[in-house]
Order: sequence, then C-alpha cells, then structure tokens
Amino acid sequence: GWLLGEPDYIIELDEVVIPAGGDDLFPKQWVDLSDLGGEKWVKAIQFLPGDRRVAHHQLATYNSGAAGANGRGEFEFDRGNGGSGVFGVWTAGMQPYVFPEGMGRLISSQTRVLFDNHYHPFGQATTDVTRIGLYFGEGELQKEVATMAVINTGLRIPPNDPNYELVGFHVFDTDMQILAFSPHMHMRGKAMHYDVTYPDGTQETLLDVPNYNFNWQWLYYPVEPIHIPAGSRMDVTAAWDNSADNLFNPDPSAEIIYRGNTFNEMFVGFFEAIQSDGVYHQPSDQMAKLTQLLSAHPAEDSYLLGGFLPLGLYVPKSGDGWAYAVQGNGMTTVTLDDIRWDGDKLSVHTQFPTAEASAITTLIEVQLDDKGQLKGTLTYGDKAETGDEPIVMPILGKPQVAGAGEATAGGAGR
Repeated sequence: GWLLGEPDYIIELDEVVIPAGGDDLFPKQWVDLSDLGGEKWVKAIQFLPGDRRVAHHQLATYNSGAAGANGRGEFEFDRGNGGSGVFGVWTAGMQPYVFPEGMGRLISSQTRVLFDNHYHPFGQATTDVTRIGLYFGEGELQKEVATMAVINTGLRIPPNDPNYELVGFHVFDTDMQILAFSPHMHMRGKAMHYDVTYPDGTQETLLDVPNYNFNWQWLYYPVEPIHIPAGSRMDVTAAWDNSADNLFNPDPSAEIIYRGNTFNEMFVGFFEAIQSDGVYHQPSDQMAKLTQLLSAHPAEDSYLLGGFLPLGLYVPKSGDGWAYAVQGNGMTTVTLDDIRWDGDKLSVHTQFPTAEASAITTLIEVQLDDKGQLKGTLTYGDKAETGDEPIVMPILGKPQVAGAGEATAGGAGR
C-alpha cells in the first residue's frame, strides 16, 4: 500500500495484459496533469505496481514547457527552470522517493509525463495496473532535484566470465550536492561503486555496494548531502558475474551486450542531485561540455560531431576509445572496443542508447578528408536485429585543437 499515507494526487496507468510467456513487454503511456489545479512541487513519489511478479522497472520522464504540452512528445532538456528530465524510477525492491525538506520536482497543469514500463513474463498470465502517488510540498520550492545517471552502453560480457568490470563517469561543470544513489543492473549484476576525483586530485569513495541484488535495488541516502565542486569527475565501476556459479544467471554460455530486456544487462548508476547555487538546474552548453570531455584525450584522436546527434568521439589507432553524448544535465559514455582503422578509413561497431532505456547496434563509417575531418555516415539500428529499417544519417567530425591533455577520464576495465 501507500507507505507514506494517502497521496495528494494519484496517477493510474492503463491496464497491461502480460501473457504467461514470450518476449518482455515495454508499453508506453503519456499522462497529462491538466487537472492538477496550478503549479505544485512534489516532495515524495511512490510507484505502486499492481503485480510486482512481472514488473521489471518503471521509468517516468516529464516536461512542463511548451514542447511537452503540444502533444508531439518532445522534451526541452536544456531549458532549465524546472520541469524536465527524469520524473521518477521504480525498480524491484525500491522504496518511495522522499526528497529532503524544501526540495523536489516542479510540475504544473502544463506538465506531461511519459511512462515507459518494462514487464517480464514469468510463466503465469496476469495483468498490471500501476499507480503513482505524488505528495506535494508546502511553500516555495527551495531546490529542484534532478535524477542523473552514469551510463555506459558499451559493455560486452564474455561467456563464463565471473568478474567482468566496466567504468562509466560523469563530469560536473557546476557545484552540486548529491542526495541519493541507486545502482541498476540485471541478473548478472555483482557489484557497483561510486568514486569521485576532486579538482585537487584527491579521491573518495561515495558508495560501495559489494553484493548487488537485482531483487532489492535500494535508494542509498547519505546522512548529509555530499558537496561536489565543479571540475570533479565521478567514476562508477560495475561488475557482473556471467559464470555458472551465479545461480541467477540465465545462460553462462552467452555473450552479453547492453539491452533493456531482463536476460541481457544494463549499466546505470543513478544519482539524485541539486545545484548548489539557485533553485533550478541550469545545464551548460551541450557543445561546450562535449569539448570539455574531449580535452581529456589526445587531440589527434578526438573529434566533435555537431548536427542532429552531437557526439564527442575519441578513436585512437589502437586500444579502446570513447563516445560521449550530452543532454541537459545528463551525459552518457560509451566504451568503444571495436575500432577499425584502415589508412584514412574508420569503422566503429558499438551500441548506442535508445529512448526506451536500452541500446541498439550502431555503425560509424567515416573517412578523413583533406581538412582532417571525419566524414561519412552513422547507422543507428540493424534490420536483422530489430526488423525495422535503420536510421542512416550523415556525420562530420571536426578535429580537436592540438595540445589537449592526455586522457584522464577513466578507461574501460576488464
């Protein structure tokens, strides 16, 4: 039931029918809050699945700006002033979000929320009606809380590997305070820890979960908010057990890539944060952030891609590389472990994130032109894998300024 008492506002999603067997289900539903009765701020959120036996996770994103209210399903992640981004997440065993006094999420009658849910058939047909309870704060909102995530979709776990490790990271460009952590992996998840390197070079472990359990994915609250100064880098290291010794492992003989379904794996280090100055989060310029991330690598192997899908690419002639994507407060890092240079031609096979909290096969095919730019195409998707035609878009990668420093942004562990 409602662990915090009767909510001030309840969102009830449509009924979902889950068969006894078959593929995982990923239904989506838009909900508008037009009957909210004005502007409110949310101090606590509880997700209440109707049948937890089939509920894998619930992800809600929201927007209170004009784009979020126009019916096109668009999000303005960089507009600031509250009301956009991740609204709430539920995973197995998670308790309600309870924000510190005076802190929360801003919503209004213009707010639309997109619920992206995941169900896993377990051998018995059933139905689910999920309810989401919102608890409102009083007075003025003092701090907007944003959910951020350290994500690396480049994982590739070998068969029978008892301890595969991978790192992802987040670079802070404003002073922030971390309020909570929530690691997320699947059945092979073994451990996860969050470490921060401060601008002066000192390091600190913020959270260490040495015995991760998919069935109990907690929110971990520090006793006091953790101050993270601008210029700090948080590394999140995850470990998986793909061996037969893992009794939850569906198939130790399989190579595992990043996918949203239960029997593959994910790597998400969620954390809740507030901006130290001001009420609302004000993300930095997208291209400036990508340039900052690339400056950690040798310039001759680093390229900035603008256009519809801005990216930062570090593609060395040998060894692993990185891809960076930035959207609002969030950033995604992708380990590139399949980089193939042939003279001036380059191909990269990897997995890029999707809007459905999964990943999809992605192929970058480019060639250096006479200006030292990477020019070619990015193919997002694989028809043999999805049944849908892939998205093919032209890309142009401009080389970074010579003299950038050596890589300091972490590496892909194994």
